[in-house]
Amino acid sequence: MKLVEQVMISEPCTNAERVFFIVDNGSSRRGKSATDRLAARFPNAVLGHTPAHASWLNQIEIFFSMYSARSSHPTT
Repeated sequence: MKLVEQVMISEPCTNAERVFFIVDNGSSRRGKSATDRLAARFPNAVLGHTPAHASWLNQIEIFFSMYSARSSHPTT
C-alpha cells in the first residue's frame, strides 16, 4: 500500500479519472477484500490481476526486482 500511496498522491494520478494497478495473484492482492481495501482508500484506483497461470510474467518480476535492487544501491 505504500507504493500505491506514493503513486496516488502525485500528479497526474491525484486528479485522474481512473488509475489502473495490475498485480499478480499473491495472497495479499487477490480477492474482493484487496479490491475493496484499495477502493476505500482511493476511489479512482482500479485493481486488475494478471492471469493465474502466466509464468511468462515471472520474467517481468525478475527484471524489476533486479532493477529495484540496483537502484537502491547505486555504484559510485
